[in-house]
Amino acid sequence: MQRDWIGFNRSLILLVGAMLSPQLWAADFAATTEWHRLLELSPVRTGIVEKVPVDVGALLNKGDLLLQLQHKVESTQLLFAQENLRQSELLHKEAQREYERSEDLYDRTLLSDHDRALGEAAWVGASAALQSAKRELAKAEREVQLTQLKAPYDAIVVARDVEVGATFNHQLPHSALMMIASRASIAVDGYLDSSQLGNIKKGQPAQVKFAGKVHKGRVESVAMVSSPHKAGKYRLRILVPYQKGLRAGMKAVISFD
Repeated sequence: MQRDWIGFNRSLILLVGAMLSPQLWAADFAATTEWHRLLELSPVRTGIVEKVPVDVGALLNKGDLLLQLQHKVESTQLLFAQENLRQSELLHKEAQREYERSEDLYDRTLLSDHDRALGEAAWVGASAALQSAKRELAKAEREVQLTQLKAPYDAIVVARDVEVGATFNHQLPHSALMMIASRASIAVDGYLDSSQLGNIKKGQPAQVKFAGKVHKGRVESVAMVSSPHKAGKYRLRILVPYQKGLRAGMKAVISFD
């Protein structure tokens, strides 16, 4: 009887010790998936929406078109600037050839100072015109770009609030027309108290279970200030590779080996 009592006490002590062990206590905890690098986008100028080639769930590469405003005027100005640059380049080449020829004749004393100065002035003027044409082309290209929304990084469209034909006024208060998030990774956020954080550090490997699978990830950040919505809790963010079908708001469990 005494031996059984001793064995019971020993088991109880081991159980309590395991429950109080910081390593085991903080090994598994609840979390939620969140979009990573979430970004709200809207045009920076007023116009009529001409094209929206993507919908919610679309996977984007950096530079893919999200939205296009009507841009007939801007496109016409761009064509004019491109043609002006082409003409300026031709005139500049011709002026440079004439300048080099006049310099050769002047060196051989076959050209007067006046004629040499005229050749140099023509080349300088052509050079200035060429630089001006380049600036006008860059300006026209920027004007066209301002009528577009493009993905600034590889992303997934998570929200769309715009249709073709809608008029957008960037000077009025408005909600974002498009929301995108990184398609390289999805975040998993858990909120822990200071004792649970222990020695968890940025870059540390972790395992996350959600959507019926176990995913390998790494610690992206450990908050130094408690969450305003969860008193005494600090956000721990794990990043795992994004897979098709994953969404924000999914329940998850984070664990460390």
